[in-house]
Amino acid sequence: PQQTGRRGAMAPGVQTITTGTTPLAFPSVKFDRGIDWSITNHEFTAPADGLYIVAANLQALAGTSAAKLGFAINGTMDTVSIKEVSGIGVVCMTQILSLTTGNTVDLRTDSPHGTLQLQGDHCSLSIAMIA
Repeated sequence: PQQTGRRGAMAPGVQTITTGTTPLAFPSVKFDRGIDWSITNHEFTAPADGLYIVAANLQALAGTSAAKLGFAINGTMDTVSIKEVSGIGVVCMTQILSLTTGNTVDLRTDSPHGTLQLQGDHCSLSIAMIA
């Protein structure tokens, strides 16, 4: 199949995400080629069976404490991808996922406690089919 890809960005300014399992919103599309991205649900739907590379680059701010992030497939966290974030810094996450047609993927928090503060205009989520 034709290779697919998408790169999106968060809204500018400070984005505060509280506890729970909330998908992070990436409403601004920088590049889109054959990707089914829902701005409403903040999730990608795989258009075909295959391997996909998913990458997130985030800028955490001082208000971040004990937050966990990970990629979720069909609403269930992929435990290999979970990363704990605390304090200021750049967070880079990359995971290769085997998806079947119709699987959904999002980036979400997985924290019973904590707050995630992000510099929105320095945050992006990229997805591409690689095989």
